[in-house]
Amino acid sequence: MKTFIAAVRSRLHDETGMALVMAVGVSAVLAIMGGSLVLYSTSSEGSANRSRFDLRAYQLAQSGIDAAASLIAAQPLTDGRQSSTVFSSRTLAQRTLSFGTGETVVYNGTLYDDTPAGVVGTPLVRPYRWMLTAIATVPGQDGASSTVSRTLGATMLLSPQAPATTVQSQAWKYVYSKAADNNNATCEVTLPNNSDYAQSFYVSGTLCLTGNGDLNGTATGPPVEVIAKQGIWINSPAADIGLSTPVSRVETDLVNRCRYRNTNGPTFWGQVCRKSPIPNVHVTATTTVAPSTTIVTGPSTSFTNTALLGDPGPGHPCQTKSGAYPDFATMTSTSTFSLTGASYTCKNAAGELSYDSSTRILTIRGLIYFPGNLAANGNVAVQYKGIAAIYVAGSYNQQQTALCAVLSGTSCNWTASAWDTTANVLLIAAAGVNGAIGGPSCVSAAGGNTSILLEQATQFQGAVYADGTTNICYQNLSTFQGPSVANAQIFANQVVYMPMPTAGVVKVPFGAPGQTNPVADYDVTPPINYTG
Repeated sequence: MKTFIAAVRSRLHDETGMALVMAVGVSAVLAIMGGSLVLYSTSSEGSANRSRFDLRAYQLAQSGIDAAASLIAAQPLTDGRQSSTVFSSRTLAQRTLSFGTGETVVYNGTLYDDTPAGVVGTPLVRPYRWMLTAIATVPGQDGASSTVSRTLGATMLLSPQAPATTVQSQAWKYVYSKAADNNNATCEVTLPNNSDYAQSFYVSGTLCLTGNGDLNGTATGPPVEVIAKQGIWINSPAADIGLSTPVSRVETDLVNRCRYRNTNGPTFWGQVCRKSPIPNVHVTATTTVAPSTTIVTGPSTSFTNTALLGDPGPGHPCQTKSGAYPDFATMTSTSTFSLTGASYTCKNAAGELSYDSSTRILTIRGLIYFPGNLAANGNVAVQYKGIAAIYVAGSYNQQQTALCAVLSGTSCNWTASAWDTTANVLLIAAAGVNGAIGGPSCVSAAGGNTSILLEQATQFQGAVYADGTTNICYQNLSTFQGPSVANAQIFANQVVYMPMPTAGVVKVPFGAPGQTNPVADYDVTPPINYTG
């Protein structure tokens, strides 16, 4: 028994052959590691190849999107870029690009018209949107038997070309007042004391001159016409029409409805307007006052449509934005936005409203809508650049600010040849009434209250429009140049109306009231919102 135990112990203590066992074990481990490394390397190589082929397919798909965008851009400017047949009229082969050996891209596009359902009639502008797709196919590692495919999508918006457009409503030639009560003893428009006007007037009612308010022609601007359908009353010996520079024409309904108060006469209306012996009307025509044959209808517009289509506006908030930009998503009917406050940027494909307070440049483009009120103040001189029609659901108030198409120092450049109305035109149209603006002097005898107020030594170079029964009021040393359309024009306290530009306002911004021709020309914008 002892001998057996001793033998077992001896055998257990014997290490002969362990090296072989260890060698076999190590070899097995190394073999496993080597196999894993080979497997990992093979897998990584396959993954790298797949990534390389996928990247190549993505790059080719991008070229397909670019080709689709280029095809749209190559279409005729008028009505071509918004034609739904741009792609469907081309065969598959015509919409296929080939690259290298077996690499292909098929591109396509679908046109969407995002005009809101609430728009009535034919919209002036349509928010067109192209959805572009491109499918790229490249041979895989095993050639055509293992292809890699990539589908890419993108959006491309069409930007309406909204330049200054030819005047369709002749009212934009005048300071136009549509109020009329068929009573020639009531003054719908009154030119008050210490005021000076060198602009054509069209008054559907009665025009009155008081104090030493003068209405003159101009030697540099377009001819000045004075048309008052129900009468012209010159209620002061110091008031004249065409005294410093004769006007081209004076019209009223009946000749004897143009009357003036004689220097020594009674306070009631006296003599018929005449050239002599005491001239009070100076015209270049032979006849002092002609019976009125000119009929101009005031333009109308749809604030409802513009509220839906305005871009920027509540339906199209600012896409590129910074600073104190107008946040249309949070604006209400009582909100007031300042055009000339702190710097801001608001850009969309269809329009822009941006202000740089350091350079005092206001950049404008397109058809813009504010659901509340709008103001321009801050005692600054601002130059606007571009063409835009800004619609305001509430009121517009400008105080102690020069808002000009052309600046000369801290003032507008009033030289008749300085303002190019085909390049820079701002139109502001307002429909509402803000009880905080105007005061008693801005309430018209013709009815209605003030939608647009230019006051306190303000200057404005552009066009203004008050909707419905609302008025435009100018007061307190304000100066204006450009056409104006309202229910009634109200002037108070030293107003100056400068001559129109040399060529007149032959153009108005797209979207101006009275314009009915839809935009036909659309520009392409870079593809955005890539998917896939």
